[in-house]
Amino acid sequence: MKALAIDSASSCITFAAINDKKSAILSLNIGMHQSECLIPSIQEVMDKTGLKPEDLDFTCMDLGPGSFTGLRLAFSALKAFELSHNTPLYGIPTLEACSYPWSFYTGAVLSVIDAKKNSFYAQVFRNGEKCTDIEDSSVSKIITHIDSEENVLVCGPDAAFFVAQARELRPTQNFTLVKGISASPIHSLLEIANKKFEKNESGLAEYDGPLYIRKSEAELSLKK
Repeated sequence: MKALAIDSASSCITFAAINDKKSAILSLNIGMHQSECLIPSIQEVMDKTGLKPEDLDFTCMDLGPGSFTGLRLAFSALKAFELSHNTPLYGIPTLEACSYPWSFYTGAVLSVIDAKKNSFYAQVFRNGEKCTDIEDSSVSKIITHIDSEENVLVCGPDAAFFVAQARELRPTQNFTLVKGISASPIHSLLEIANKKFEKNESGLAEYDGPLYIRKSEAELSLKK
């Protein structure tokens, strides 16, 4: 596998490059300065693995939902590889990528991202299958999709923040906070995208873009 991935759905942006047995990962939690480090970070992980743009089999990113700015940055950068070298770009829904390592789990897997404004982007999975649509809702509404007596794995970059609030509402429910591998779905992005590449699936179409669940602040201001 020769691939480049960017996880930019949360405040911490992560870059990964794989060149067969060589791999490099770089995570930056730098807030509003992501755009300044985008190209240098891509260059760094590719240099460390000995990759050149023309070597890439594919690139991939989380499709969304997530940070408006982060998703746009990743999409713009990886689209450039596609246009320059005809490299397929695979967009993987963020919540699906976060839940992917737990596809074997028979109970509820709740994948969450802090959407701000007292809301979370959330989706419930069981046995690797989507059980709900992507939701942009409060914690109290999200947990109505889960039986009060079932065990729940909660994953995603903001899982700890969600669980803290959910336990206040349902103190007797068994919420298991998944740490480590769920902090960034970068490995899942690469694995899912590689499966698509091996099946010769097409990447994102020219007119495709990030998946936005709500309007950005700029769009809302313009409407006003």
